[in-house]
Amino acid sequence: MGETADQSTVCTWGGTDRDGAGSCVPQQLLEALTDETARRIYLSLEEPATVAEIIEQCDVAESTAYRKITELDEAGLILRFEHRAGGVATQYVQAMDQVVVTYDDPIQIECVVQGFSMHCELEPED
Repeated sequence: MGETADQSTVCTWGGTDRDGAGSCVPQQLLEALTDETARRIYLSLEEPATVAEIIEQCDVAESTAYRKITELDEAGLILRFEHRAGGVATQYVQAMDQVVVTYDDPIQIECVVQGFSMHCELEPED
C-alpha cells in the first residue's frame, strides 16, 4: 500500500485502525526512531520486557523509560501486554518485524509485520 502521509495520518494495513495491530503514525514513528534513547529501547524489545527490565537493560531512568515507551506506543512501534491476573507486570515488545526509513524527498517508511508490508510517504514539513 502506498500513500502520502502528513503529521496526523495513521497508516494501516488489513483494515485495522490505530487501536488494532497493524497501524502506525508516520510522523511519530520517525520522531521516535530518530531519538537515540527511544530507538535503543525499541531495539531492546525483540522479546517481551517489563519496564523494570527495560530500565536495567537500557540504563535509563524510570521516568525516561515510561516517557519513551509512551512515545513508541503512540507511534505504533511497540505492543503492550497487560496481565490482569497474578500480579504480573505489563510487558512490551516490538510491533513490527522490520522498519525501513529512506530519507528521500518525500521520506519513505516501510514496515513489515508477519509478512504484511505497509509503505507510506511523509512529506517534509515546511
